[in-house]
Amino acid sequence: MENASVRIIDDEENLREIWGTLSPQKTLYDDFDFRLCFYKSWSPRPPLFCYAVFDADGKAIGLFPLQKNIKKGFLEFFGGQFMEYNKIFVADGYEAITRFLFEAVTLPKNLECMIGDGILTRDLAPVDFGYFLILQDIFSVEDYSRIYDRGKLLKNLRRFGKKWNPEIKIGKEGLNELICFSEKRFGRDSWFADAEIGVAFRNLLMSSFDARMLSVSINGAIEAAAFSVLYKNIYYYLLGGSNHKEFPDIGNLLIMEVIKDAIVSGAEMIDAGFGDMNWKEYWRFSKIPEYEIYDAGV
Repeated sequence: MENASVRIIDDEENLREIWGTLSPQKTLYDDFDFRLCFYKSWSPRPPLFCYAVFDADGKAIGLFPLQKNIKKGFLEFFGGQFMEYNKIFVADGYEAITRFLFEAVTLPKNLECMIGDGILTRDLAPVDFGYFLILQDIFSVEDYSRIYDRGKLLKNLRRFGKKWNPEIKIGKEGLNELICFSEKRFGRDSWFADAEIGVAFRNLLMSSFDARMLSVSINGAIEAAAFSVLYKNIYYYLLGGSNHKEFPDIGNLLIMEVIKDAIVSGAEMIDAGFGDMNWKEYWRFSKIPEYEIYDAGV
């Protein structure tokens, strides 16, 4: 690009400054400190390879925020593989530099959970979907049941409640159990197979973010747990797990309690993240396409 320069930003301080001027700050994943929780969980920390474009006056007009995946060698979006809503940030009126920034990075890169931006993804088929539930006109789980025809499910959960008398708590407890549920069910495919993800979640719980654990206990033991963050009136359901083999309906109870907590918290929407996970479409969540690009580099 004429009169433009590209620099690699490899330190947190400068990255934070540029991020603050170019990030749309709409979603949880647009928040620098949220991604930093995951980035800082690694020891040693992944090298930063954030490509920034500056105009002739030295003003940042584009940012491709990347880090090196230490284990796999390729570049990935800042914050690592748990991040969603990934994209290249560009200033208003400079959308055309998106392709320029992408091509400026010649190292191998694995770009997951990208949202459509009209330039990099317009010719791609989605690899999966991100799921969400709009809570407009939903003021109770009964409203949800009526609107989405989930009356039978609600009856089953009430029977479950009468049989097991579960205790619902919202606070900071249940992360250890959630990690165990995930590792038992998914093994090496569990997010927590990387111990650093567990560290990141613990950091989030202790941070200034409105992060909470919702736990379901039966006979004094936590048998289901969900980790969520309320951010700008959006309820981000990040992960959940349960002892579904012993209590087959407890996963559905967990989701219903998540919906209830989101309503009580005044959220406008539940963002349930990437992938159906065998429940989101059943619960009538809407979806948006997400894309992935793997580039072996040159």
